[in-house]
Amino acid sequence: MVFDKRARLLYWLLPCLFFAEAVLLVEKAHRDVVWSYPPYFDQCQFLYQTYQMHEQAGQLGIGPVLKAYAAAPNAQGVLLVPAAAVLSHWIGAGRMTCLSLNFALFVLAQAAVVWAVHRRSRSVPGALFAGGLMLAAGFTFMDAGGVLDFRLDFAASCLYAVLLSAVVGTDFLAQRWGLWPVVGSAVLFAATRFIGTVYIVGIGLVEGGGYAWLAWRERGQNTSAAIARRHRCRYGVWAGIAFGVAMGPLLWYHRHAIFDYYGIGHVLGPERWVREQEQGIAGIASVLAYYPRSVGFDHLGGAFWQLAALGLGALGALRLTARGQAGGASDKEARLPVTSWLTLAAFGAVPGLVLTLNAVKSPVVGSVLVAPVVFILALWFAQLARDRVQSALVLLVAAVVLGGGWLAFAVRASARETHAFHPGYSQAINALYGEIVRQADVRGLARPRLAFLTVDDALLSSALNVWVYENTGRLFEARSVLGGTIMEATPAQIMAGLDTADMVILPDRPLPGSYPFHVSVRQNFDAITAYCRRTMVPVSQVTLPRCTLTLCVKRPAAESVQSTEGPPPSGSGVVSR
Repeated sequence: MVFDKRARLLYWLLPCLFFAEAVLLVEKAHRDVVWSYPPYFDQCQFLYQTYQMHEQAGQLGIGPVLKAYAAAPNAQGVLLVPAAAVLSHWIGAGRMTCLSLNFALFVLAQAAVVWAVHRRSRSVPGALFAGGLMLAAGFTFMDAGGVLDFRLDFAASCLYAVLLSAVVGTDFLAQRWGLWPVVGSAVLFAATRFIGTVYIVGIGLVEGGGYAWLAWRERGQNTSAAIARRHRCRYGVWAGIAFGVAMGPLLWYHRHAIFDYYGIGHVLGPERWVREQEQGIAGIASVLAYYPRSVGFDHLGGAFWQLAALGLGALGALRLTARGQAGGASDKEARLPVTSWLTLAAFGAVPGLVLTLNAVKSPVVGSVLVAPVVFILALWFAQLARDRVQSALVLLVAAVVLGGGWLAFAVRASARETHAFHPGYSQAINALYGEIVRQADVRGLARPRLAFLTVDDALLSSALNVWVYENTGRLFEARSVLGGTIMEATPAQIMAGLDTADMVILPDRPLPGSYPFHVSVRQNFDAITAYCRRTMVPVSQVTLPRCTLTLCVKRPAAESVQSTEGPPPSGSGVVSR
């Protein structure tokens, strides 16, 4: 690899860029996220598991806690929560500690992509172009699944970018030393998100079959290209064996949890039909178009495509005006062969096919396809830039793309917004959570049972538990007896949940929504309000944009009211916030 002055400038520029990104991300997290409740079920689960492990590690040590976590069944992945727990053990638990893992992985993904493009293409402009596209991609600041949402999706997309960078940076496994970074990054990615194993196996089968066919066709030939392809085929086999040895026992140990989550939840269970309706899936056309639309519009976004078009368009114009010049002597060696382009395409097509075949569609998982698109465009830019174009002009175009990507990143990071509807919404939920904790303490409820009569990412017992820990430092163990699922609840199940609950979070009117649980509540809303009027005492209210929520606590049995009509009273006992 040629390491000239421009390359040294690139590697001095990267740390400065990453430091500025970290400053913006930390400021945004403190301004918009850390002070409020955590939204989304997945994030709440991972945060609470991290805090539990941190508290246990303070008593037992981090080693036994990690061992116990590894022994428990896990359906999705086993690295993210332990990594956050270890980091919390070192520097203290909290939302910012967990989110700092996302920040670090985002920096790692950018650095790996820029390094790989530069190493393979020997083009500083190509590396700058790749860095600009990574910064401009919309997946970073997606509300759910972005850098400020502590869940598997963002971490997995960054590690997938690292894996693809290892493949590209080692010249697509043309050298033996490339086995270690490729296998290592593949294991990290798959252990973080188990479904990544399906991606890797699929890519391996496609690539292995293609290279084996070419090696058979070229048997006896001793050209440099044929020898390189035989090496790639051989090292690919060794990489597959090493990956299987590392991941096979782990997947086998967790096979039952994986089947329950994906086999039952995503294929055989009724939830898939609800999720399809939620995402507007109706017919084969919408199934096939879902992820191309999601990735193109959300995970990549307008700024990404505008900068990509600007860079490639400007380069095309420069090529048209410089037809009389010739490329360098090493241009032919730097160009990617067709098999390498097919490898890049496989890294995008195989996950896209797996996600499309998956019955449950999700708006957050498409981030894994960002890195393949970035690599294809950046290596194409680098390859085109080597022919008949003055290097200074190409460098200027790439610098403009990098500057545009940084500007798009800074604008998103500086935007004053929250994960909820508006700051008042978050403040109202925080007030509701504070009142629930106060009522639990007054009544001596160590594990209060809550009944939620709406499905909302803000109204979760796990979100309440995380909020309490982040604000008080104690583990709160509230649990949902109603409203913890989107599925239908029968009248008997609803009444049994209300009867068991210590507190009920009751809306002032039936809420719209297509979830079967919402339909069940609407059908039984009169009976629910009558039950709450008879057996509950309203103690607090919060007003949200779509409704007013009343917190009701269980009335002593001797004080039960016989009336069964009308909503809960809203007299002097209700505190408006």
